[in-house]
Amino acid sequence: MRLVFQIVSIQHPVQVYFAGKNYKRTDEKFMDDLITWLGLEGAQKVLRPDGSVEYEKLKGLYADIRIEHIHNDEYEKPYSFVKEIKAPGELTNFSVAA
Repeated sequence: MRLVFQIVSIQHPVQVYFAGKNYKRTDEKFMDDLITWLGLEGAQKVLRPDGSVEYEKLKGLYADIRIEHIHNDEYEKPYSFVKEIKAPGELTNFSVAA
């Protein structure tokens, strides 16, 4: 599965960027990231009774993410790796009114 974030850059607020993070179906890191991002209550709101995720409920939710750029001389642009996913305002001074 893959989470994709549309990014507003603090340095370039008119630029639109996208960053994604891949998970294997059995990857426990996905649930860890979901809880770190949404909190336990928020994560429970996007889960079905069988434990699967209702991905439609994640659309439009805000998050702070930390990107790590991995450079490789064989490619013109660096690979962008989503290193952290946090609740809005935890990694930046930017917050969104609810």
